[in-house]
Amino acid sequence: MNNKIYFLRHGHSVIQEDRPASSWPLSEEGKDQAESAKTAMGVVFDVVISSNERKAIQTAEVFLAGTPLNLSTDSLFNELDRDRGPFLSKEEYSQSVEKAMANPMVGIHHWEPTQSALARFTKGVEWIEETHTSKHILLVSHGIVLSLYFATLLGIGSSVFSRWRKLRPCSWGIVENQLVVRDIVI
Repeated sequence: MNNKIYFLRHGHSVIQEDRPASSWPLSEEGKDQAESAKTAMGVVFDVVISSNERKAIQTAEVFLAGTPLNLSTDSLFNELDRDRGPFLSKEEYSQSVEKAMANPMVGIHHWEPTQSALARFTKGVEWIEETHTSKHILLVSHGIVLSLYFATLLGIGSSVFSRWRKLRPCSWGIVENQLVVRDIVI
């Protein structure tokens, strides 16, 4: 325990209509955003963990450059699974996220229910806490699960959708002893 966990949303990705969202890569803009976040954080991390989705891994790799650290990946930190759903326009996607958050036990468009994604993500954070002590940890993940997690910690689950809409690529927050030290939505 006593870890300081920095939660980072991945950088801007390249949307590829013919591929599942979990395989989308970072854009050049996303790589620049990751570099800017690294500078803004100004932290030497002891551990870097990422979801196993491509855009999160590529974001984490920016933080690993020039360090002896290895990247750990785990699907517990993946985004809400939407890979079996249809490709949606930006507006349709936003509307679907709102419906998914309002109906946490329902899999909108064959998506993973938000309740399931939050439980999975929380289990992953608990695993981090159990396996590391007094570390500065970077966890690179995704907008929906990070919004759900922070809203839960802050006890403001009813505003999770509006918070998600404010989240930007490479937004970051800090949690220490299960308390939000820096909100991911600023």
